[in-house]
Amino acid sequence: MRHSQKFPFCAAYAVAAVLFLVSCDSADGPVGVFDYSPVIEELEVHPRELTFTGEDGVRDTTITISISAKSDLPEDSRLVARIYSLQESSVLASDTLLSVESDPRKYRAELQMVGQTSSFDDLVVYVFPQTRDQRIGDRVETRLRVRWENIGEPEILSLEHPQSVRIPAAGQTNFNIIARVGHPHSLDFIQSVRLELYDSARNRIFASQMGSQSAGIYVQNFSVNQNNRPDTYTVEVQAVNVLGIRSDTLRSTFEFVE
Repeated sequence: MRHSQKFPFCAAYAVAAVLFLVSCDSADGPVGVFDYSPVIEELEVHPRELTFTGEDGVRDTTITISISAKSDLPEDSRLVARIYSLQESSVLASDTLLSVESDPRKYRAELQMVGQTSSFDDLVVYVFPQTRDQRIGDRVETRLRVRWENIGEPEILSLEHPQSVRIPAAGQTNFNIIARVGHPHSLDFIQSVRLELYDSARNRIFASQMGSQSAGIYVQNFSVNQNNRPDTYTVEVQAVNVLGIRSDTLRSTFEFVE
């Protein structure tokens, strides 16, 4: 078994457009951009930041976000709050803000997001007025920052494979390359393990995500037949965790021999 070292790795038209928009107010068609829309003031979000640590691990969790805003909202409208994931291009939570008795201009809501800790990233909280006929006014938004602390890096602990594989006169010979992978907190943080194979001229002849056989063990199957030629091959393996942090690359070599 061979193991090798790690390597770090115009004006007129504008007037015409305004006249057209104003004329639309009394007829069916697009909503005039100069129509009255409620103004949203003092948007507040708590917490403004979500912090996870390596000890939190990759697990299902529920996060509650408190949202408040002020607005002179007409009776035929409501304030809607949504939490949107830029990473997943989807709405994670949505609800209507309710008025506060002590201040009729103030509205509040609590939104809950359910998902894995690793899925909360690049979040936007936005609030907008909506009328009974579903017309939407201007929205205000703010970013909800998500941070990970002390998560650590994945590590390729070892590579196992034959030092040499004999080219058969007929049929094929199968062999495996096995990577043992570690993480300072939990193997649940490992997202993928990538293998690349190069010949002696440094041509990449193969690349793949290795299959997970068991916790921390990743395997790639190969076969050699009579059409192969003797050569020395370099295998390079790198792990990536759920936050996109990459391990150092571990390299090793083996030979095809006659």
